[in-house]
Amino acid sequence: MEILFNKTMEEYTILFTELENQLKDLDNKKKFNLLINTGLGRSEKLHSNLISDFLKLNKKYFELFLEQIGLEPGFIEFNDAKIYRELPAGGYVDIFIRDKNKIIIIENKVDDRGKSGQLQKYCEALQKEFDDITPYYLTKYGELPPNDRDCIHPCLSYEKDIVKWLEKCITETTDPANNRIKVSLEIYVELVRNVINRDKYMEEVLDYLKKDPKKMSLAIDIYKTLNGRNFFEDTEIRERFKTMFKDYLDDNEIECNEWYPIKNNGFQLDLKYDGNPIGGFSFYPLNNKEIYAEFPDERGVPESTINGSDLSNETLKALLINDKEKVNSYIAKCVEAMLNYKKNHK
Repeated sequence: MEILFNKTMEEYTILFTELENQLKDLDNKKKFNLLINTGLGRSEKLHSNLISDFLKLNKKYFELFLEQIGLEPGFIEFNDAKIYRELPAGGYVDIFIRDKNKIIIIENKVDDRGKSGQLQKYCEALQKEFDDITPYYLTKYGELPPNDRDCIHPCLSYEKDIVKWLEKCITETTDPANNRIKVSLEIYVELVRNVINRDKYMEEVLDYLKKDPKKMSLAIDIYKTLNGRNFFEDTEIRERFKTMFKDYLDDNEIECNEWYPIKNNGFQLDLKYDGNPIGGFSFYPLNNKEIYAEFPDERGVPESTINGSDLSNETLKALLINDKEKVNSYIAKCVEAMLNYKKNHK
């Protein structure tokens, strides 16, 4: 077999330099995105609320959505439609669209593994009142949730259905009077692309690589080096992480001990405020490959988990590149959640 490329460190260095220049150009195109900066991109409630709100805005957006998910524009008439959130039906349906005789139900799963038979359970509960039910799961890439792989109902995707629908809505929004709505759509579609790792600026980088097979081959080598790696296995990296956490807490007068060993090759950092325990951080570098925050009763702080092999996690990326500002922001949010929890559970 002919060897196409004899890769050297010099070739990788050249590629890094070219990509750095490419990314600098892309950085100039980027705009501040409040939704991405909130860190709530994986909140199902946020996505369900925004999708429902855009569906309610006007007839065109509503019809474009029906078309995108494979239904005729008049399947449910906009003027007759009622759109609900968290509607009780043997559980709580994330998005519920109805007219007099027909309903569409969407169970939203951004990262949630789901429950076996969940969507079917909703259908059976609703069959007592409705004859025409069109159910869907909605996941990042159109794959059924892991715990409901045997579901017989179709699955929509953020990657294809939601992104394409939002972009069509943006194209259709030409009236200057609706510019606020258009900007809101643009901000939200950027958030969705960020969550599904299809950032439009990085897609431009991919297009740049695809034009040159040699550059693409080098990029694939780099990807294989990074993909799936548990960065917390690296002693130097994890010790630096532990120091960053400790330094922030000391600087902000949050009482804490030194990291101490716990079961399963883990470490723990206990926090106090005004002499009272408020929670702590647990670090499992080898087994679970995770850092996460927890309250004093060992309940986990929502959205605090950092997986050592998940390069889509912004906090992990911040830790790897020593971005102290972003790491400190993560720690601050966790500590704030602990303090609020302590305040509300006296």
